[in-house]
Amino acid sequence: MDSVERHVDIDAPPERVWELLTRPGWFVNDGEIIAHDVEEIGNGVHLVTDPVQGSFRIERVALEPHTRAVFRWCRGTGADAPATLVEFHLEERPGGVRLTVVESGLQALGADRRLREQQAQGWSEELATARAHTDPVRIRCAVHVPVGPERAWDVVTDLASWYAFGGAAYALVQGAPMRLEWVEHGIHLGTVERVAAPSEFAFRLAREPDVEPDDDAPLVRVTVRASGTGSLVAVEHTGLVSADDVTMERLGWEGGLTTLAERLRGKQ
Repeated sequence: MDSVERHVDIDAPPERVWELLTRPGWFVNDGEIIAHDVEEIGNGVHLVTDPVQGSFRIERVALEPHTRAVFRWCRGTGADAPATLVEFHLEERPGGVRLTVVESGLQALGADRRLREQQAQGWSEELATARAHTDPVRIRCAVHVPVGPERAWDVVTDLASWYAFGGAAYALVQGAPMRLEWVEHGIHLGTVERVAAPSEFAFRLAREPDVEPDDDAPLVRVTVRASGTGSLVAVEHTGLVSADDVTMERLGWEGGLTTLAERLRGKQ
C-alpha cells in the first residue's frame, strides 16, 4: 500500500527520454507537458510552479545518466510538506527504452487503497504523455495561457501572429487552401483539414516550399481546452520523416507557443 509501480515502452533513444526525466517536476501537469516556472533553491532543490497544480518542491536525490533518476516530490513549498520518493529507471530495449517509475512513501499522504489507485492511474497517464512527448518522429508541445478557449481561439487560428511570421492566408473552412510564409523557409502550401471552434484546428503542410500538399503531407493539429483558470493549447505535428525535421519543427513550434502565450497574456 505504500508504493506504486508502472512502466511504458518508448520508441526513442535513451538520451531523448533522459532529457525529459531530468526536468524538475515534468510529471505534474494537466495532461500535457509544459514549461514550468522553476526556481533553483540550491543543493539540488527546485521550487516548481504549475499554472494549474500550484507550487511544490522537487529535491534531486540521485542521477545516474540514462539509467536512473530519483527525486523527492514535496506536496508544497515548505520543508515540512508531505513528500514521496519518485524513482525512474531506463532500460534499453530493441528500438528504444522501457521507462519504469516507482513512487514510494505514499503513507506520508495518508494513502488508502483509493489514493493508491489514483496515483497508479496518474502515473499510467503521465508515462503515456512522456511517450508522446519523446516520440522521435512526432512533435507534441503545449503551453498554458491565461484566457478561456473562446478568447484564445481567435489568436490561435491567426497563425501569422505567432507561427508563420512572414504571413498567412487561408479561410477557416475545411478543404480551404493555405499559404504560410517565412523569410528563412519560403512559402509552404497546405490544406485546412478540420475546424471545430473553439477546440480544434488541423491542417496539412507540404514538406517542401512551393509544392502542393498531398494526402501524405505532414498533419498539424492544434487543440484548445479549458485548464484551471485558463486554457491549454497543444500542438501535435505528425508525418515528419527525419530527426532533423523534428528538431527544426519543434524549435519553431516551441518558439511560436511562447509568442502565443505572450500575446494572450496581453488580452487578460
